[in-house]
Amino acid sequence: MNSRCCLISAEGLSVHYDAVQQCLFSEWTGRHDQASVRKYCEQILSCLYAHPVGKILSDHSQLQGEWHEAASWVGTRMFSRFAALGVGHVAWVAAQQNQADRSAMEAALRAADYPVVSIFDDVDSAYSWLLQAPQQLTRPFLA
Repeated sequence: MNSRCCLISAEGLSVHYDAVQQCLFSEWTGRHDQASVRKYCEQILSCLYAHPVGKILSDHSQLQGEWHEAASWVGTRMFSRFAALGVGHVAWVAAQQNQADRSAMEAALRAADYPVVSIFDDVDSAYSWLLQAPQQLTRPFLA
């Protein structure tokens, strides 16, 4: 039995929920900028409301373009909203041939206090790390 169900299938983003592992898996593809990052992050938040989890794997391996303008917003606003919904760990997979993506991720991490976010070069390593992370679903600050 497949434990994953598709929550979003759009040009640029797909999101799956894994009921067994209690994780969301987002896969970013194609070109993104500040506007698309904000739009899709809001959609991921909607998925968290519907399917509360403590862990997210965000795969940027197929991402193109430069979203550096949104990095500070992701690091301060988006991650704090994830944390408020009980997300304790985010595994982020960087686009291998896109140094701008890794640079934006690092800028977002400098701005983030919580949740725990780690950057990986491949999905398998990110997934292994995420599975070992504690499930931290608390929902402390629902507003």
